[in-house]
Amino acid sequence: VEEGGSRAHTFHWIANLAALGNLDTSVTADHANAAVFTDGGARTYVAANTTPAPLTVTFSDGTAVEVPAGRTVTTGAHEW
Repeated sequence: VEEGGSRAHTFHWIANLAALGNLDTSVTADHANAAVFTDGGARTYVAANTTPAPLTVTFSDGTAVEVPAGRTVTTGAHEW
């Protein structure tokens, strides 16, 4: 446990990232708070919006994700 984080918080992130699969660097996004993960060939698109207005994140493979203000959105193989 470092910098005030709990073991539960650390476990949460490790488990969720493991479920998403591997980072897919072959697909990029037009927004800094976005990434793509691949698990068994299936892609999961993740985008976070820290602004007060909705936005659309477009990925280099043509996938577009609508992200409401102040939210993180997933679409594809895994959706939360």
